Amino acid sequence: MRYHPDKQPDSSLAHARFLLIQEAYEVLSHPKRRKQYDYERRLSGHLPSAAPFGSEFLIRELKKLQQQLSVSPPQQIDRQQLFGFMLYALEADRIAILQMSAAPAQLREILGLYRMAKPFLPAPQYLLLLDRLLHLTDQLPDEARILQEEVKETSTKIKWQKIQPLIWLLVTVLLCLTMYWYGQSRS
Repeated sequence: MRYHPDKQPDSSLAHARFLLIQEAYEVLSHPKRRKQYDYERRLSGHLPSAAPFGSEFLIRELKKLQQQLSVSPPQQIDRQQLFGFMLYALEADRIAILQMSAAPAQLREILGLYRMAKPFLPAPQYLLLLDRLLHLTDQLPDEARILQEEVKETSTKIKWQKIQPLIWLLVTVLLCLTMYWYGQSRS
């Protein structure tokens, strides 16, 4: 009521805050909107601060995400939020926690769950995740080799994506020149 336009008719700030509060109330009081809101918060990395970060927590959250990705149509997935969430858990302090506390089996599971994002993310974003995941493979030489191969493959894909338009341009120019020379030779 403090920000209600009737209480402060001359304050545009109070009116703007009232509209934000009203919108938040509408979203949070509607079950489907609330579910979508919670989903978007989870993907953006805004997880409940009361939850302790550790390997069990991360595996649980990644499994929830995997479930959501499996039932959501690909065009409805917010790729930026997905990337934000996945990057959130791979910040330096969280990687250090995982390196110290996670068992090798848990690290393998985390690596596998991260790989689920590959079809949903652009290659440069996925490459950044792979680079950070490599820090978790100190105890897992086989996984390190697999990730390094995936880094090479993804890097090659990025290079190909950069050079592909130039190749198409070159082919088009050569085709036009060939047609021009052929036309000149026939006249």
